[in-house]
Amino acid sequence: MCSRIAEPVPLSRPEFLSPLGETLTEQVIGGQAAPVTDFQPLTSVEGLPLLGGSGRFRVLQNTERGLLLELEYPAGVASPEHFHDHDSFIYVLSGELTGSVDGREARLGAGDTLVHPRGVRHTVAAVTDSRWLEFKAPPPEVGRVLR
Repeated sequence: MCSRIAEPVPLSRPEFLSPLGETLTEQVIGGQAAPVTDFQPLTSVEGLPLLGGSGRFRVLQNTERGLLLELEYPAGVASPEHFHDHDSFIYVLSGELTGSVDGREARLGAGDTLVHPRGVRHTVAAVTDSRWLEFKAPPPEVGRVLR
């Protein structure tokens, strides 16, 4: 008997309307359009005011499984020590941050990652003007954690 190998079926891939960093009005993921918000001012996290000024954020994706944010802090801005009931994963796009998790401090640059586990006290401070992605799961209500 001779078995026949089937030809591979081309899979559709998610398409992005423009690269990260440009103003996006929507992105296409899995065939569904998801609005990407404009940058909003950020003055507090978890109800606590930012230290040293303000930053800004925008929602890139918000589903029942996770929330993806893009955040920016100018040099000298920091989040006060806080904790929350979700995990947060940070990926630094540009600049230099100092992050602490449960009292242990790390210096982060472009391409570095840091995890803030749920229930663990942590901070983020911008050493230079900085931009990063932050994924939160399970997704919190945006207005409750960021203002």
